[in-house]
Amino acid sequence: MPSLLTPASCAEIYGCRRNRTSPMVSLRSLRNLIILICFLVLCVRFARVWDDILLITEDTDNFGNTEDFNFYNRESRDSTDTPGLSACLLVKDENDRLPEWIAYHLTTAPLKFLIVAVDPLSKVEPTDILKGFNGTDGLVIWQWFDGDYMPPRIFKKAKEQFRLYKRGIYEPDDKPQAHTFHVMRQNHFVSACLLRMKLMGKRWVFHIDADEFLTFNSIDREQDPYPPLSGANYVEQAVSGSIRKEEWEETAELLRNGVSQYKGGTVPGVSGRSKEIMRVREQVPKVGRETIEKFILKHKKRPPFSDRRGFMLPRLYFSGLRSDPDIISANVPKEFDPKNLFTMKYLIHANRGWFEHNGHGKTLMDISQFKIGTFPLFGIAVKNVHNLMMQDRARTMYETLYSDEDILPFNDALFRVHHYSGSWESFSFKSDGRRTKEDYKKKNDILDPLLSDDMRPWLQAFVNKVGIRVAQELLRDTGKVEGSVG
Repeated sequence: MPSLLTPASCAEIYGCRRNRTSPMVSLRSLRNLIILICFLVLCVRFARVWDDILLITEDTDNFGNTEDFNFYNRESRDSTDTPGLSACLLVKDENDRLPEWIAYHLTTAPLKFLIVAVDPLSKVEPTDILKGFNGTDGLVIWQWFDGDYMPPRIFKKAKEQFRLYKRGIYEPDDKPQAHTFHVMRQNHFVSACLLRMKLMGKRWVFHIDADEFLTFNSIDREQDPYPPLSGANYVEQAVSGSIRKEEWEETAELLRNGVSQYKGGTVPGVSGRSKEIMRVREQVPKVGRETIEKFILKHKKRPPFSDRRGFMLPRLYFSGLRSDPDIISANVPKEFDPKNLFTMKYLIHANRGWFEHNGHGKTLMDISQFKIGTFPLFGIAVKNVHNLMMQDRARTMYETLYSDEDILPFNDALFRVHHYSGSWESFSFKSDGRRTKEDYKKKNDILDPLLSDDMRPWLQAFVNKVGIRVAQELLRDTGKVEGSVG
């Protein structure tokens, strides 16, 4: 009985061709298919980015006109060499804070470009406030909604959340759901906002909340932590502020802002870089006398501006306890009621440099120094909105949630962020499961509270910049919680 021909013998005897497909050919085809799919996805993504670039650079004849300027972000152009700082801001039921926030940063930064995202579960809309400020002293404002920055799959979830809320099935006071969706929205917004700022050629960008105000970290011999919060000494004092000790055992080795390694003793050594920063800090001006941008330009060849692309901003928490009426009325133009201004009436705060109440910091970064590849595409969101500059690598914000580097030693900071809880009416108006009466009382129960009043000059500087009539109009409803009396 003749034996069956194998493919090899067939080829040798009859010259026939093999019909079996080589495994290598199948793998090669699969690889080519994957490459083709990735290429098509990149093409779609590039088309979207290119469309954004075209929209950004599109000319318009009504730029800067507050009466007919379309601030909804699709028909406006901002010059890439416009001076000033830029900001990303997510708001939810914060109309009582927003006018003061914009006016303050317009004056002290100066804020020149602002992207505002609005949580769809807000009970009030900030549109009229934003329209009023848009164009003031060259300020350009864009208002974003979920569809402007969320990837499709996340946007679908957000729409479902809103649909359930409208039907009464989902309650925004449900703490786990509310906080989860808020964090998700914030993370995607910050990612998209930073990418847009990069594409537009912006430079210094900050992301804080509507209850936070960026300011100079001026030296206060009586209130500044002493010995300076650096290395292990920083750990010791942070622990005294009730931070979990086990999380801070290695902080002396992890802090990377020029602090030398702790080598024993009661006072840690301070590096030459930290001493140089302290010399720069000694020249920090009073609020209203010089803008943050001008200060950065003046000291751009010195640390931290010369050797960092961004840095942490420690926070200082101010309680909702109103200060003495005579104090809060001092040097306030008679046309304004200081009881309606957070920066005028709330002066009592937590200890500087402590983690308790102050919590994690925020970030100021020179986004022009980062390559476009730093910011992942395909809708990947940041994980840590508190620190966008861990280890001087912006990409880390997409990889790490929290770390010991979220807190910069207070004495090494040239700027800080004032965080205001406000009144109970303001605090509770924002639908959030975390904002209970118990939480509010806990936030205002500060151990050994201190008092600072270095923000006050900004209001007169704002009046000098825009004029008394415009200032009155823009700040008309600040401090007024919708539905409250007085």
